[in-house]
Amino acid sequence: MCAHYERLRDRTLVSPFKIPNRMGDNKETGLIFNHGARSKIYNALVMVAYLISRINSSTEWHHRLVDLLNRYDSIPLDAMGFPADWEQRVAALGLPQ
Repeated sequence: MCAHYERLRDRTLVSPFKIPNRMGDNKETGLIFNHGARSKIYNALVMVAYLISRINSSTEWHHRLVDLLNRYDSIPLDAMGFPADWEQRVAALGLPQ
């Protein structure tokens, strides 16, 4: 997926994101994904972060994403499906530090 911020910010994904029951080391996904916003970009970004980390364990993609989101406080995270505790949820993925 490739798009500019303005195009994804308030968009609803055409196909609702199918949330897996388990990931990796049998991690429960209920604590990671936002089940109430299946058609928003948050869940897709979490899955991309997870898949990239499985392909390249030394990736820093997820750190760059978190830094970007924290740098711009005007980004309406709730409109993108981010739950209030999104940083803790992403940490629960166990991505490389």
